[in-house]
Amino acid sequence: MIFPYNDNQINALEISLSPERLARYIKEVGGSKADAIRRYVYNTAISEAFYTPLHGLEISLRNSLNRQLAAKFGADWFGAAKIPILQHPATTMLQAAHDRLFEQHKKITQSGMVAELNFGFWVTILSNRYETDLWRPALRHSLPHRPRGIERKHIHVSLDSIRRLRNRIAHHEPILDRKLADDHAAILQVTSWICSDTADWVAAHSRVPALLSSNP
Repeated sequence: MIFPYNDNQINALEISLSPERLARYIKEVGGSKADAIRRYVYNTAISEAFYTPLHGLEISLRNSLNRQLAAKFGADWFGAAKIPILQHPATTMLQAAHDRLFEQHKKITQSGMVAELNFGFWVTILSNRYETDLWRPALRHSLPHRPRGIERKHIHVSLDSIRRLRNRIAHHEPILDRKLADDHAAILQVTSWICSDTADWVAAHSRVPALLSSNP
């Protein structure tokens, strides 16, 4: 849609969005507030498009990791001291998820906890400190289709970069300064290491490549 920006609309949008938020876009386009707002709209559109691949990866990852945790520590692996080797911030994230369910008067179930835990938790339990106690005995089975030579450290680095992208999108921040084609490829790649059929499904429905090719 072509929005016919006039001075009144531009001034109103600058107030609504805040001059500070628009400042970097104005700088990027060389000073035009109308072009800056169009750039802002594009950032919003590409952020929205990333929802599909991020959704596919996050749901697949947390379900796959959950299955391995349940097989290793029991269906209530998220309970107090069930995995004694967990440290902050993972323990804090677990408690926060538990408290949110309790405050909403929901049962503390495996499926409820898995849905309530944020993406950061799943990335955290793939970090270096859990190499011996979680990765080797259990979590390495969560990404069964990764190529030979791709180990926990490679997966964690990729997922942590994706986590930062996800957080910027969630907080309505600019993402156009990132290598978005590489981000999209990384999301599909890690998803394929979990399930290639799911990665194909995500790729078929992702609008990210089309939007990147139409970059104004």
